[in-house]
Amino acid sequence: MKILIHDSLKSSSSRREAFIQERLTEALERFYPAIHRIDISLSLEGHNGTAQTHCHIAANLASLGNVVSDYRTGGDDAVHHAVSGALRSLTRGIEKKLGKRQSSRQPTELPEVMPEAIDA
Repeated sequence: MKILIHDSLKSSSSRREAFIQERLTEALERFYPAIHRIDISLSLEGHNGTAQTHCHIAANLASLGNVVSDYRTGGDDAVHHAVSGALRSLTRGIEKKLGKRQSSRQPTELPEVMPEAIDA
């Protein structure tokens, strides 16, 4: 699985990238066989007092397509909250998409009909 991090926040930080890598592996570990690539973008939207941190994550699931998640938040610890919120949403989306694939692969079983006992 390939992970691409696009960080356009004012200050770049190796600690922030390490945090993002850790959260991604923690949250998406069980989906590794299905995920081919993850793109995560961090940006700051707005000005000074109204600025919000925006986290956009796209996971490529090969033949199943992409699952995309966005989360915006402001205030203290905004990067952590934005990444965590986007990951929660992405996880639900991946579960839903993989669940649809599983249900389409398994044929619905019809209940066996027992012949009625013949009274003689």
